[in-house]
Amino acid sequence: MKKHMSVLMLIARSTVYRVLGVLVLMTGLEVFLFSRAIETLRSGEIIGLEYAFSKALTIWLFLAAFVAVYIILMSSMKNKKSSPKYTLLRLSISEKQFFLWNALYNTACFALLMLIQISVVIGLCHYYMKSGVDASASVQTVFLAFYRSDFLHSLVPFDKPANIIANILLPVIMGLICARHTVTELWGKGTFWLTYWAIYFGLRGFLRPVDDDIYSVYLWIFLIFGVADVAVYLWKKEAGHEE
Repeated sequence: MKKHMSVLMLIARSTVYRVLGVLVLMTGLEVFLFSRAIETLRSGEIIGLEYAFSKALTIWLFLAAFVAVYIILMSSMKNKKSSPKYTLLRLSISEKQFFLWNALYNTACFALLMLIQISVVIGLCHYYMKSGVDASASVQTVFLAFYRSDFLHSLVPFDKPANIIANILLPVIMGLICARHTVTELWGKGTFWLTYWAIYFGLRGFLRPVDDDIYSVYLWIFLIFGVADVAVYLWKKEAGHEE
């Protein structure tokens, strides 16, 4: 077990502080810009929770953080003074075991990003109701904002079970694809083909219109391709094709 913890520390050591820095920066900017947007609403004629989120650029800050975390995790094994592959061989860790630990860590990072964003959005909704900028604001106001706003509804698609499941699976598949990219580069096998499609589908998932069911089909196809590729990869390793 000790050697597996060493692998996990090897994976996390070069990225954990940068990932946490991105999350703290995203949260701070979203809170600051939302509070500024509230002050703008006090002196204007337009009010509305979804308008406040739009004014505060919440969606773009989240997407920027999503891309930043993705890039950080993909480059986790680059620019190291010692060869990570040599360290893994010294610890008698196989490519498959490294992949699984890397995927677990990556999934945790993406899940944390989404959970923090949901928590921030809920907190900002509470702040909006308590701010007094909208005298009629209530829980119903929040519910309607999540239903009308493409971003809020994509983040928490409460009325579409298939999208809820897709959102739960998205951090997992992003973590798996980041791990496949790292393994592919570390073992000198070129570039993993799903790497760039993953960021497109990941970002597009939070930009889909409320009534866009077509994208949900595309997202599920992407998830199935990703899972199938990983399943084949693990099956080959289990069948004795370790390098």
